[in-house]
Amino acid sequence: MKCLHFQRELNADPRHLSSLARKHAEECPDCARRLVKQLNFEASMVDSLQVAIPDGLEDRILLNTRFSNNKRHTLYAVAATIVLSVVIALAMPFINTQTELDMAIEHVLAEPKHLIETKIVSTEQVNELLARVGAHSETMLPVTYAGTCDLPNGKGGHIVINTNHGRVTLMLMPDGKSGVVEHKEINGVIAEMYAARNGNYSLIASSSAALSEAKSILATRLQWSTPKQI
Repeated sequence: MKCLHFQRELNADPRHLSSLARKHAEECPDCARRLVKQLNFEASMVDSLQVAIPDGLEDRILLNTRFSNNKRHTLYAVAATIVLSVVIALAMPFINTQTELDMAIEHVLAEPKHLIETKIVSTEQVNELLARVGAHSETMLPVTYAGTCDLPNGKGGHIVINTNHGRVTLMLMPDGKSGVVEHKEINGVIAEMYAARNGNYSLIASSSAALSEAKSILATRLQWSTPKQI
């Protein structure tokens, strides 16, 4: 399947993709990212529409029965425009208020290949990325992947740590808000964000056991420009 065909299926019904489309999303990082964004958008739209109908709105709309057919059609058009405007206004805050932890989770879900591949990574490579948030490690971390990544708030670091309970992604966000601590469980993953010397960093795992072990590894091996608590 080509990306264009996948996009057509995604636009039609993102929650009921064909087996070919799902397979394409697993193999194409760009389309996987589009799928995650579309599903998150639809979820936010559903939340935004859980609003009580104002008292008397139905009666006001039914007043169109007093008008002629032409006027009735005009009223329907006006009512539809008003409703659409309200829906868009309610949805806009959800579209643009992703937290930085949401961005980190979305990035990991869009690039699942990094969780299964194994590359030879040096301590120097890892420390070059850790330095972006003001940290370094004297001993080698159990890393299977390390590289840079483009995030909405700037260039970040993407590191995969191997634990006894599965692989955990360490996302480094030097341009993110500092001093923010957050916990979230969504889309089958458990994630936490912590303050760093520069910006913040997040751990994203498939289980609480894996997340806990990764936190322990970082707590014992990372050194910071200023003391940090994990």
